[in-house]
Amino acid sequence: MRRAVQVGRRTGQDEAAMNSAIQNCRAQVGGQYIDLARGWLSFIDSRADTVLVLRAPPDGTPSPDLTVRVTPDLVLAHADGTTLA
Repeated sequence: MRRAVQVGRRTGQDEAAMNSAIQNCRAQVGGQYIDLARGWLSFIDSRADTVLVLRAPPDGTPSPDLTVRVTPDLVLAHADGTTLA
């Protein structure tokens, strides 16, 4: 699922990436993947006009706006310039 989120964000094809992850997962985790996909798609849809979901900097440098110095896979960049991991 992590890879599906990354691919979906990078390509702009979030739903297709989620569907691919669900179709290619082990049967034992299919229900969990469906729930995760629904939650993720709902999350990004509800923030479509106010928040841009970006991939973290490729050099691994954490954003100076982040309180905890981590290197997240995804960063939420608000229209006002603040970021959240």
